[in-house]
Amino acid sequence: MKTLKARQTVARFSDKPSEPQNLQVTEITKESVGLRWEPPESTGGMDITQYVLEKRDMTRGGNWIQAATVDGATTKHVIGKLVEGNEYMFRVVAENKIGTGPPAELSQPVTAKLPYGTTSRR
Repeated sequence: MKTLKARQTVARFSDKPSEPQNLQVTEITKESVGLRWEPPESTGGMDITQYVLEKRDMTRGGNWIQAATVDGATTKHVIGKLVEGNEYMFRVVAENKIGTGPPAELSQPVTAKLPYGTTSRR
């Protein structure tokens, strides 16, 4: 009597990463907003190659546009070229070799303005 052993194959699937975690504003000026985030819970089984940051000018009713890209080891960035007084939404997505994951988005718009108690010299 022969005993047959089943051959077990473990498949490893790669996928797109999940959304970055804990996106938050670190600073606000009249021309820029600083953002930071944490890596996604799932990298899709591959290294994160880059993060893509996007902005949307809510005052002008604009679409999402790419504002910056940073390498996969960087989890903070200052987005510039904002218009003082305009409201912006920001989001960040993680990318790996498979593709782009879903965005992490701020829950509220941010107004580009000077810190409280300072005045603009135009």
